[in-house]
This record gives sequence, structure tokens and C-alpha cells, in this order.
Amino acid sequence: VIQTELEILDRKIKDIESKESIKNTLSEIDNLTRLTNSLLTIVKLEASGSKLILSNIRMDELLADCAQTMNKAALNKGIQINLSFDDAVEVEADKEKLRSVFLNLIDNAIKYSFSNSLVTINLEKLNNNKVKIGVENAGQGISDSEIPYIFNRFYRSDEIRAEINGSGLGLAIAKEIVELHRGKISVESKIDGKTIFIVILSEKVV
Repeated sequence: VIQTELEILDRKIKDIESKESIKNTLSEIDNLTRLTNSLLTIVKLEASGSKLILSNIRMDELLADCAQTMNKAALNKGIQINLSFDDAVEVEADKEKLRSVFLNLIDNAIKYSFSNSLVTINLEKLNNNKVKIGVENAGQGISDSEIPYIFNRFYRSDEIRAEINGSGLGLAIAKEIVELHRGKISVESKIDGKTIFIVILSEKVV
């Protein structure tokens, strides 16, 4: 209701200063909406009846779709998204939940990348009936002291990273979804260098 009223008001007024104030308020409403949705997602994941809706999905197609969805945000920073895939890889998984994981990882990779750089999404089939997905970027990186906490709820990084909008819930949700699939998620990073988030999934959820 608040958002709708402000949008109507924005269309009616002409004063530049007032319009800027409305724009800032709408931005904060958007942040609160995302935070609320993230909290609801966590509650649903933790619910005793939370279940995966499993189907056989092509990971190469899912990742390509996620890359396409995030391409506009990447282009706005002059970033190119590069896909590096093995042959077609199929896994048993909850498509929508996994999609949210990789949209989050790609979104973070773009946000924390240097402008005019490259984000690379790797997909590799391992020998032990597992699949490895990596989302790599070149940016300011994550310090060794921060890495143990990066998947904690509400954790926000140092002052430079804190300048970028976020709730500190995206990676926590990604971790819960990956672990719900009996998988693992980890990160490797160097300050002012490459950062890669790695997800390991089984071809079949046991």
C-alpha cells in the first residue's frame, strides 16, 4: 500500500527534490521487501515439512538461463558473463530452489566485480557421480578472516563491501538449499584477486 501510494504521488508532483525523496523511499521499501522475502524463505526451509520438489534437470541449461537473466545487470558494469561447460550434465534436484542459489551467486559476482571484468560460470562432471559448479569473478575479494563467517546469517563484510546493498541472507539461504540437496558450498578468494564460489552436487539426491 505504501509503495503504491508513493508511486501515484511520484506521477503527480513535479518538484525535483520531492521526486528524489520519493525515489529514495521507494528504494528502501524495495530493500525491506527483499529482506522480508529472504526471512520467509529461511522459515520455509527450516520448517519440518520442507521438501524438495525433485525432477531431472539439465544443469547446463539452468546455468545458461541464470546467466541470461543476469546479463543486463552485468552489461551495466561492463562485465561479460562467460560460460564454461562440459557436455550436457543432468542432476536430480529442485529446479526453482537451485535456480535461486545460482541467481544469488551470479548477482554477488557481478556486484563485487571490478568494472569491465569477467564473471565465469564453470560446470564440470566429476568421476564420483558428482557435479561441480563454480562462479568466479575478479574483484576486491574476501579476506581470510572473513571467509569462515561468509555463510552466516546477516553477516556483512568489511566497510568497503558494506557499501553495496544487501541483507546478509543470500549466501545463508544458498547454503541451506545446497545442503538440503545433500551438497556442499564453499568459497576461495584472494584480496584484489579472484573469488570463486564452488557448489558440489550429487547426480542423485539420496
